[in-house]
Amino acid sequence: MMQTILPLPTIQNWDCHTCGTCCKEYLVTVSPGEAKRIVDQAWTKEELGGLEPLRITGGWFSKKTVLNHKSDGSCVFLDDGGRCKIHAKHGYDSKPLPCKLFPFILIPTGRGWSVGMRYACPSASASLGRPMPEHLVDLRKFAEELLVREAMPTNELGTCAKVTPPLVEGNPGLEWEKVFAMAKGLTIPLLDREVPLGLRMFRVFHLASDLRKAKLTNLETIKIEELCTILAKHLPASVTASNRDQTAKPNWIGRVLFRQLAAICLRKDHGPNRGVADQGRLALLGAAWAFVQGKGSVPKMHKWLPEADFRLGEEAVEALPMEVERIFERYYLMKLGSLQFCGPTFFNMPFWEGIDLTLLIYSVQMWLYRILKNAMSETEAAQKALSIVDDHYGFNRVLGTFRQRLAYQILGATNQIERLVAWYGR
Repeated sequence: MMQTILPLPTIQNWDCHTCGTCCKEYLVTVSPGEAKRIVDQAWTKEELGGLEPLRITGGWFSKKTVLNHKSDGSCVFLDDGGRCKIHAKHGYDSKPLPCKLFPFILIPTGRGWSVGMRYACPSASASLGRPMPEHLVDLRKFAEELLVREAMPTNELGTCAKVTPPLVEGNPGLEWEKVFAMAKGLTIPLLDREVPLGLRMFRVFHLASDLRKAKLTNLETIKIEELCTILAKHLPASVTASNRDQTAKPNWIGRVLFRQLAAICLRKDHGPNRGVADQGRLALLGAAWAFVQGKGSVPKMHKWLPEADFRLGEEAVEALPMEVERIFERYYLMKLGSLQFCGPTFFNMPFWEGIDLTLLIYSVQMWLYRILKNAMSETEAAQKALSIVDDHYGFNRVLGTFRQRLAYQILGATNQIERLVAWYGR
């Protein structure tokens, strides 16, 4: 059955520009069928630089088969021109599904597949290539392959029969139509280009806070849509730049937990852009302590980070250039509108917890943007801030651990998320 691909919530372009980032940065897990296909391709060690095509990794109870890597961390199938040897020799369809799918993310919902993007891909963060509708044929094929590869249960529509994420831990999920209505409602403040991005994100926080107080389980979908529209309509009068600027600065708990989250989102342990992880455990321990203190030089957790003092990340910025606002606007419309921020593609987080983490991620990106723009153009700084942090968004398991989720809850319970969004959006 043909898979339904839902429309994207924003304009997004993409094409592969053979930068090799994905082939140098990630360890690709292959299914038994994909492993057999690669073995049957009969690669010789001479073709692969003396290496086997596959290797086994993981612990005793978590073993998995992955594409082998060279000593520099790049995939064994990456040639000197930045192209895939499997693609060149056996055709595009012979590649493992993760290689074909990147940087797209397929998010199963009850009415089809939402499409997200991994802005860790430089071409995605810069929106370079063909418009997304031109990828629909491939995306339908990828969705069909994903159903089979992961043995996903299907519903009467032939799409994955995933249950909806709960609003909060322990509660049953709402119907998919209601979840989409809420997510779409939260994007309303982002579409108001008459006000700066920082104020728009501050209003997203307040709209989410208002919706949390409503008894949404008792409302029909159309009523949820009307409620979102009514609440959003009153935001310009009730949530102003003055309100944001008068919001208290994050306290020491908020700042420490925020910098700890920033350290996780900046850390690069593999690939050509790896940072202090190259220097061993002691260097990582020193970097972690530096982020706790928040003083002196920012540890070079990622190769793209310039020499900078922590104080630089706290300075207010002048009005963001229009092109920079559009970059961040596109990113958050995509994350919210595609439902990438909750459920099985996001550490199985409940809806509101995913919103909290997404708002914290925004704060990290704006902190990082301040650090980067001192060493490069503002547009490049915005794109790199997205790429560095989005490498972890939904994929770094540390972000979904009990310890981290407890940190998000502490930040929310002490009103620090509001303060952080206000502080780094100013």
